Amino acid sequence: MRTSLVTSAMILALLAATTGCSRYYWSKPGSTAEQFARDSQECAQQAGPSLPAGAAPEAIEQYYRACLNSRGYARAAQWDPAPPGSYRGVEDTAEFAGIARGAAGARQSLDQQLAQLDELKARGRITPEEYAAMRKRLIETATPTTLAPPAPPPAAAPAVPSLDGRWYGRGGAVLDIHHAGGPELQWEWQSAPTERVTTRAAGTGTVSGDKISLIGRQTAGLATTSPTHTFELTREGNVLRGTVRGSGNVPVDVEFTRTPP
Repeated sequence: MRTSLVTSAMILALLAATTGCSRYYWSKPGSTAEQFARDSQECAQQAGPSLPAGAAPEAIEQYYRACLNSRGYARAAQWDPAPPGSYRGVEDTAEFAGIARGAAGARQSLDQQLAQLDELKARGRITPEEYAAMRKRLIETATPTTLAPPAPPPAAAPAVPSLDGRWYGRGGAVLDIHHAGGPELQWEWQSAPTERVTTRAAGTGTVSGDKISLIGRQTAGLATTSPTHTFELTREGNVLRGTVRGSGNVPVDVEFTRTPP
């Protein structure tokens, strides 16, 4: 009885050892982990854009494996822990689906895909049989999207020079503008039409596109009170044009530039 129990235990242990975790690994004589990581990444990056729009994850998977095969790697099931020189590649279907989604914005035209396939063949990365099969699949699954060249990327909007800094006007006027850490502007204005008269004002403002609105109060000048000063300006490159209303609320045309008079 005891012998039977021992025998059964040995059989169970043997079964456990031979039914351990088995997974697929890639290997290539003389390769390193760094080299495989680079080759695996390049094959994954090529798979999405090289296939037609809407390609299924299975097609991405097939291209990825063919790409690694063309680089001399072989895929085989190995018991964990795998022997040295065995590397895990992309195996999860969800990962291949992610590659397909990520490549949607970088889709190549059919001509570009065929040219890339020709290059792989010329460089000996794929066999003539693999070339023929992949070329046939590209042509059979071509869509209007792949037949047309990819749309050029949108042109970047020209950079708008900063509004902050000093602007120079007529009659010795200067206007200093800066952002107060947010969308609101802060400004200081000074006008000295004569050596004996200097008028200053300061306040806050807003900017919307090319339109600038400034409002504040006079801080120095001949007025005994502190009249409101408002600027309504339009930016045209490095020029600000518009009107200012001060004491008497009479609009006066003004113009400011970045260049000192």
